[in-house]
Order: sequence, then C-alpha cells, then structure tokens
Amino acid sequence: MRTQYQAMHQALLGIEYAFRNSRYSVIPNGFQVIPMASIQYAYLHINDFKEKGNPLHAMKISKQNVKSLRSNLGVRFDYTWKNSDIEFSPAVNLGWQREFLDKKYTLDFTPLTFQEFGFSVKLPRSGRNIALAGIDLLLTLFDRHGLEAGYDFEYNSLYHTHFVYMSYNVRF
Repeated sequence: MRTQYQAMHQALLGIEYAFRNSRYSVIPNGFQVIPMASIQYAYLHINDFKEKGNPLHAMKISKQNVKSLRSNLGVRFDYTWKNSDIEFSPAVNLGWQREFLDKKYTLDFTPLTFQEFGFSVKLPRSGRNIALAGIDLLLTLFDRHGLEAGYDFEYNSLYHTHFVYMSYNVRF
C-alpha cells in the first residue's frame, strides 16, 4: 500500500467568564454563571491512495479536503455544596453551535469487488445550527476521589444525539 499523506490544521479561540459570589454579592455562595464563546477552524487534507496486492481486495480512495469553521455560544450554570468530607457539584450547559464552511460529507472510493465502477457515499451532514444541552454531576469524596456522571444532547433538523458518560478520578 502506498503511504497515505494527510495534513490536519486546527485553531481554537475561546473565552469564558465566571460570575460568582466573590465578585458579585447578589449571586448565592457556591453558585456560578459562566457565559462562553468560541470559534474553531479545522482543515483536513488526505491524498489519494490505492492498495496494492490482490486486485479483488485493493481499495482506492480519492484525494479529499475538508474545511470547517464553527462558532459556539453558550452558558454553564453550576453550584457546589460542601460538607466536611463531601462536595457535590451539579452543572447544566446550554449552547448553540453554527457551522459556516462544511456543507457536505462524501467519501469517494472504489470498492473491493468492483474495480472499474467507483462511486461516492454521501455521509450524514452535520447541519448548520446545532442546539447543545448537557448536565454533569460531580461528587468529590475526602477532597481526593471523584465520581462523575453526565449527559449531553445535540439537536438540529438533520439528527439528534445522546451521549452518556461516567468516570472515576483520583487526585495525587
């Protein structure tokens, strides 16, 4: 197989600010409101390549470029309850993401058994506007052990996704 060349360039610029009791006395102690904004650019280039060897199993992929420019505006609300050895921090995230460049996804290839007949497969588009929402629950025990669980949701007119996660962490 010929060596495949690919290049990926990415840049991310983001800002957030925490409104909390230490600066704004009207906000309850332990509560934070964090507005966030970011912009991200990504470029991916893949050269074409063809597998060599058995002609029935040699796949060919065409040269492809993908560009993406997306903005993200959102807010996170979190509150921390503290006890002597237990700390509980629930958080809620809300956001809106806008894609400006990437309009479609296709994968051009010649399949394994049809050497003369290549075709494109249209992959699901990501959509221009995406609503984002999530919840995160963090329980910290003895200021060292953390149990975390969360749920994230994405929605637009083309699809919606659900993502659930759990983790355990230790501070050394």
